[in-house]
Amino acid sequence: MALRKSSSVVAAYKKGLPAIASAVSAGTSTAQQFRGIRMLPRCFFPLATFCVMLCCCGIWHCSLHQDSDFGGSYESHFFLHSRTRLPEAKVERSRQEMGFTPKSQTLRPSKPTRIPKQLVLTAKAGSMDRMPPLVKANVMKTLTLNPQFTVRWLGDKDCRAYLWANFSETQLPVFFDQEQRGSYRSDICRAAVLAHEGGFYTDIDVEMKLPFEDLVDNATTFVSAYCEDRAVLNALIGAVPGSAVMKEVLQQIMLWYQGQGPDEEQDGTTSEWMGPVTTLRALRAVGMRDCLGQDMSPFGELQFPRGDEVLRMLWERPINCYPVPGEDCSPGREASDFPGVQFGIYLPVDPHTLVAWPRFEGCKEWGCGTGGWDEEMPPKASMLSWMAGQLAS
Repeated sequence: MALRKSSSVVAAYKKGLPAIASAVSAGTSTAQQFRGIRMLPRCFFPLATFCVMLCCCGIWHCSLHQDSDFGGSYESHFFLHSRTRLPEAKVERSRQEMGFTPKSQTLRPSKPTRIPKQLVLTAKAGSMDRMPPLVKANVMKTLTLNPQFTVRWLGDKDCRAYLWANFSETQLPVFFDQEQRGSYRSDICRAAVLAHEGGFYTDIDVEMKLPFEDLVDNATTFVSAYCEDRAVLNALIGAVPGSAVMKEVLQQIMLWYQGQGPDEEQDGTTSEWMGPVTTLRALRAVGMRDCLGQDMSPFGELQFPRGDEVLRMLWERPINCYPVPGEDCSPGREASDFPGVQFGIYLPVDPHTLVAWPRFEGCKEWGCGTGGWDEEMPPKASMLSWMAGQLAS
């Protein structure tokens, strides 16, 4: 019955179209021209309306692409793509797919590096849509400095899927699911991706001054920076796939959740934050295991081999704002009431070149409005809540 009905609809459709065409070509009256329309099925008119609307949407979408391709607003092109819900398994997107690179941009020759040209970014949300304008602008600046890098943006859902897909034999996915602090979830996610695939990572509030390629050479296997408090600034990391340091970071994170929290005397830092402390412990563990206890922070050395690793450690220190601002301290940074913007990340050797600022100039508070920082939750709270939950279960 359904087959006969569909056949009659097709027959009426075929019969109606020639009637319209012949009437128009013959120049008949309006009433005569549309007489053949009566022969069309009722479903024809909604279908035709839908087709017209679809064509209009296609023209509008193409105009956005054309605007981006010819040096127009490529930011709007990015937000169009970022709103498209991708499957959780497909979290990798090229710069062109995300609309970050204007066609008019001139690309400089790429430098050979052992660290993959992949930029990993993490946030609670799966796209940039919910980020404050200053954060978006800072990310755009980072991408402009590194036009040949593939961008990988991972929200909480993407991180969770990645951990369960690649680290299900460990407790990392469980720790991630139980963690309430956004910055700690990011610590777990970035360490997992870099240990597995390699690449560069920065917090989205880090303001880069130099491209990532200028931070390393073709021998470097790991790069990061020491904080002013002597921990490791895991807001900026580069590593090769399977890096011994990054794999050790994952081990130290699991030990952290098993009760090995911050210890100022043993760690040699006042930091109580999981990411900086566990990365510092990982560096020392690799030094003791693979490098016969060699110093992992030699003064005045830009790069130093340790076992199979070739390390490069930068330094975080205050920028020169007083009494006379230096070139690294802009008027906005000098006038800011927030001390977090008055630090820089430098090469450890003369002329101590500035490579980045830990926070962009317009940042007004810890976390810079990125959503991963909770002032009401102390550093140890997440670990202790996890342990309490384990004891109760």
